[in-house]
Amino acid sequence: MKPGDTVQALASRMAYRTFQLDRFLSLNNLAANSRLVPGQKVKLVVYGSRRA
Repeated sequence: MKPGDTVQALASRMAYRTFQLDRFLSLNNLAANSRLVPGQKVKLVVYGSRRA
């Protein structure tokens, strides 16, 4: 995480098309009004490249 990152901005990077915010909050045990701190570790599920 870096300065200026918000819950909504990070949630929008989640791999899912639906319920991105809900999934992000649940995965990180956060509330919708949680404040994030620079350097705080959060989990994101993102699309990656497939290995053959």
